[in-house]
Amino acid sequence: MDDTIQRMLGTATSSHNKTTDYEQPTFIPSKIWQGVKSGYYFGTTDASLGTGYYLDSNTNPSKKRVNDGNGSANGNIKRAKLENDSNLAPEELLARAEKEAARKQQSRDYGGSKKPIALTPSGIKAAAGHLAKLIEQNQILRSDHADDPVQFMESELALNEEIGAFKVIGAADASLYGSLSKLQVDDSILSLLAHDNADIAISTLDMLVEIVDLDDLSSSLNNGDASRAALNFVFDLFVKKGGLELIVANLGRICFSQSSSNDNEATDEERLDAGDHVLSLVETLLDLDQMGVLNSSKNASIDDTNESNDDSVAVRLVDNTNLVSWLFDRMNRKSTDIAGGVSAFALKLHAAEILSTLLHVGDSRLHLSNIECLPTFEKIGNIAAALDKKKRAIDGKSSHKTKQKFIDGIEILLQAIAPYRKKDPKGEDECEWLENCFDCLSAAMFSSKNIETFLNAQGIELMLRCIREKVHSGSGSLKVLFYVLSGNDIINKKACEVFVEVGGFKNIFSCFMGKSSAIPKPAKCTDAGKISTGKSAKSAKRIVQAKKEWLQTIESNILQIVYALTVHIDEDSPFDAKMRLLAKFVEDDFSKCDRIIELFVKYDKKMRTAELKYYRSEEAEEAEIAGLDVGLAACDAKLRGGGDVFHRIAASLAYIILNSKDCFDHISVQLKMQGLGISVIGSTLEEFVEVLDDSKQRAQLQALAEQIL
Repeated sequence: MDDTIQRMLGTATSSHNKTTDYEQPTFIPSKIWQGVKSGYYFGTTDASLGTGYYLDSNTNPSKKRVNDGNGSANGNIKRAKLENDSNLAPEELLARAEKEAARKQQSRDYGGSKKPIALTPSGIKAAAGHLAKLIEQNQILRSDHADDPVQFMESELALNEEIGAFKVIGAADASLYGSLSKLQVDDSILSLLAHDNADIAISTLDMLVEIVDLDDLSSSLNNGDASRAALNFVFDLFVKKGGLELIVANLGRICFSQSSSNDNEATDEERLDAGDHVLSLVETLLDLDQMGVLNSSKNASIDDTNESNDDSVAVRLVDNTNLVSWLFDRMNRKSTDIAGGVSAFALKLHAAEILSTLLHVGDSRLHLSNIECLPTFEKIGNIAAALDKKKRAIDGKSSHKTKQKFIDGIEILLQAIAPYRKKDPKGEDECEWLENCFDCLSAAMFSSKNIETFLNAQGIELMLRCIREKVHSGSGSLKVLFYVLSGNDIINKKACEVFVEVGGFKNIFSCFMGKSSAIPKPAKCTDAGKISTGKSAKSAKRIVQAKKEWLQTIESNILQIVYALTVHIDEDSPFDAKMRLLAKFVEDDFSKCDRIIELFVKYDKKMRTAELKYYRSEEAEEAEIAGLDVGLAACDAKLRGGGDVFHRIAASLAYIILNSKDCFDHISVQLKMQGLGISVIGSTLEEFVEVLDDSKQRAQLQALAEQIL
């Protein structure tokens, strides 16, 4: 920080800063406090100059002497000052002296921590008391001098410095977090997050990222009472007392949602960093909640209304804040990198990661069943207004005089993917951004309303275009189609019919045949897209494994899509969909029947290998000693090892042989060549039925199994 000020000293070009080689500048412009500078005080003493560092003539007598050639250096300056003072009336001299004395006293009263906080109970207690005192003094000054910011500027600078000193608590032992709760430091933090000065809130967020660190909290989980103290502090601060809502509300003033040509804050490095701090805190809280470590805190914490805090962090974020709207809005913005700090693109990337997490959490996903009509996240001036506006929206008391604006989340995700329908991402960050967008879109397809919006926005056409161009986005598109077409709702049947209508068979069955020329290629910035040079065995092994996983994922998604088509396409489907589907397995001398038999045998072997591997593992031995159901665990290992896909291949085979006599005859011969019979398909279906819940799909599979057996 001193280096920054020294650079400012060396490059100051203002007419007020012109100096000789022997003088210090009298004024250094600076909109924000940048630390203590010896010989200067920070403020807005001269309105014509503005805010910055002013030279303190009373405490800085060590200026270089300017020799006038007669042996006197500062004599002329001192005489000039005395002559000017002699021209003032006594009352004016008294007023000047009182003002200077008040300034010095205020500087002493509101000085920040000169020494680091001692990481002991007594040190924490002293720091907490000092912080509370500074907050109280600042509130009094703001109340008494609401129209004169100069009067409370010194106190806020000291408060900002004290907040920075609290970062060191992040390195403290987890047991000290109990002291933070007892000393009501959480209440102080909440008041700072709601402070009218956004810079105070930004500093507080920076401090919170240091003291609420996932790695530190996770490492202390086995530390008994200490871990409970740390988790209780986190739970009380963010869940019980509303800190979660406060940090999200701050996004409305530190990282504006609505872009403006005159809005410098939108590309300001410090505000982008603060926005990233909010997302980091949200991510940490989501991880802690998903790990289940906040459950004990939830059970032990009862609020003032005697109601337990049962909602998960994800549900609270979705229901009590407009975070999801802000995430979509941030993802929709065209942003470019800035020098240093967190770039605008990196913030978009982080926003996509958080959104993907929220959409994948089961209980919060139910609350995001219609992301087509999300309220906008508007720029706000203060926290109270943001929280009141959200509360009124939840209570249904929003004003109907102004037309409500909405964000279409499905459209934003499709627009984010569209640029990659013909090209690959250029770097790892861009590739991660694209994958996150596909993850968000896939997770959103668990809702019938979101699928309907996706179909109306021609989402299937875009996905097929990506597959047809054989670019990196083709793999993500296959995953989205799998989620869109699968399921037991009428909307999934409609999606399958749309898929047939827009010519999806041609693209899918080219990939189904495993033709290298038809399969989407990974981007060169990924391990799967790199070419092994053979210089490093470890690198070569990683590249080979990545390529294998890439092809495996594509193959699995294609087989899931084919299965979904056999579930939903029937005699009532338009566009002769059923006949066209069966014709695909007859054409080219039953080549697709041969391919599906090949895959059936392949996944049968994978499934049985995974099951055998589990039975021979130490995990199985430990489970047996513990009295657990080893058979159930082995079944799970079998399903994860390829059994899930194997069952769906069998169901697809059953659909084909029961609806086409030609396919039945050909497949019977192929199975016989493998030493198998048609009955193996029926027995596999029975096994599939056993792992399914009661549903229309299960009844359909039972009927197929009975016909075969």
